[in-house]
Amino acid sequence: MLKKFLLLSFVCFSFSSFASEVSVRAIVNGDIITSYDVKERAKLSKELLKVNKYKMPDEEIEKKVLSEIIDDKIKVAEASRFGIRATNEETSDAKLRMEKYLNLPEGGYDRIIKELDIDKNVVSKQIEADVIWMKFIYSVLRSYVKVTDNELKLLIENMQSEKQFQYEISSLIAGKEKLKKLFPKLKEISNCDDFISYAKENGEAGSGLKFTLTENQMDKKLKNLLSVSEISKATKPIEINGNNTVFFVCERKEFTPVITDDEKEEIRYSILQNKLDAFSNKYFEKLKASSVIEIKD
Repeated sequence: MLKKFLLLSFVCFSFSSFASEVSVRAIVNGDIITSYDVKERAKLSKELLKVNKYKMPDEEIEKKVLSEIIDDKIKVAEASRFGIRATNEETSDAKLRMEKYLNLPEGGYDRIIKELDIDKNVVSKQIEADVIWMKFIYSVLRSYVKVTDNELKLLIENMQSEKQFQYEISSLIAGKEKLKKLFPKLKEISNCDDFISYAKENGEAGSGLKFTLTENQMDKKLKNLLSVSEISKATKPIEINGNNTVFFVCERKEFTPVITDDEKEEIRYSILQNKLDAFSNKYFEKLKASSVIEIKD
């Protein structure tokens, strides 16, 4: 009997000691958020910010985390009214996507939790809430958003009315030492055909080939090298795959893009996504405004 009493006394003491350290940070529609919930998620947020080389004061992190937990509570409660839950497979997939987004190696999320001794049950609720809300958006709110043929047509017309340019480009591929010898002759070339012939005769494999690119297909380095004049040379070579390649702009033409059926569907989906994002944001703001939220100091 004495042994049972001592054990019960120890459990009661431990619980009261823990309870004295944990306080209520907020109440959302009768659902309590504790200081423990906030601190555990804040520990993970601090580490993820550190990994991605961002700095934020601890107080600001906790304030942001509290706001996120409040939003999660509201979203999960609303989705639950429609019977929406997150499966283990869905949360695992979401975790992998998050690791890629945060530039973490696979398994990096769980490793951080283990190393920092973070309560996995607390922080996993954030991923679950994100999955549940996305399912709610696409299974419930999606039915309220439509993209009309007129909206699609208008956007395509606007895209086609903007000036767009394409470039006929050829290249000369050679090592640094060889390029030094070729530059004097290159400076004398004033048209595309002569450049292509010269590149084929004096360059390495792939030299002299002509291809067409639009501005949005060029990487930043190449775009910086290309001139807008009709015929011009890039006298500063750009290195590609270990070779020094001189690019030569043959011609610059204005063109009206032809939108294929597949591209039209991509544009339609883009419009839908933008409208759905706006609609879901407004829906949540109304939901939050009608919620009973009490923040504790």
